Amino acid sequence: MNERGAGTIAAMGICLALLGFSMTGLILAQASVAAVRAATAADLAALAGADALRGLGPGGATPLSGRSVPGIAMLSGSPPGGDRLTETGALASARVRGGGDDGCGVARRVALRNGGVVSTCAADEATGILRVETEVAIPALPVPATGRARAGPPG
Repeated sequence: MNERGAGTIAAMGICLALLGFSMTGLILAQASVAAVRAATAADLAALAGADALRGLGPGGATPLSGRSVPGIAMLSGSPPGGDRLTETGALASARVRGGGDDGCGVARRVALRNGGVVSTCAADEATGILRVETEVAIPALPVPATGRARAGPPG
């Protein structure tokens, strides 16, 4: 029996097995990174959306509905009742109630900026709680990674 080339075949088999394990490891690493990104996008989207439900603007320091937020004047260095911190009238109502500045609209924009897409969003205006589910695509897999978050007023 001739055994010439048997070592080559065995070495090729070992290399293919190592290549398969490496590819599996890379796909799992991609899935792990996508899961973290989906969770981060969901967390940030829920927080931003909950702030929008409460009437707070970007950064949480600018009230959109003309309501005063304790400590804002002190934090920003402006005098109490400063005009640059609050919006009043029809513009504030339009920004809070419609035009995409509602809780879910804000959550969608924040999720997109963080690489995710909001798949579901539920806002309870009575309690100020917002629930968000985001999806992030995994390049090597047909199933996206999902992240869920819930945010509301402190306390």
